[in-house]
Amino acid sequence: MRVASWLRVAAEPRVVKRSATVCVLVGTILVAINHGPQLVAGAISPTLLLQVVLTYPASSTRTPPGPTIQSRNRDAFFHA
Repeated sequence: MRVASWLRVAAEPRVVKRSATVCVLVGTILVAINHGPQLVAGAISPTLLLQVVLTYPASSTRTPPGPTIQSRNRDAFFHA
């Protein structure tokens, strides 16, 4: 798949919406696993807040390829 084609598919509203939803879910699960005890204990520091905030974009870097490839494969299947 060429980069331009991948970017076009990745920018489709349905792919963006799905990726954002997965990013929020995965990010929240990762925050709970990695920082849950500190958050529950109330041990919130600027460093912890930064780590929590950075968890979401880190999880989003893994999210878009899946829906994009799935969308491309589905389109190829129905237009073959």
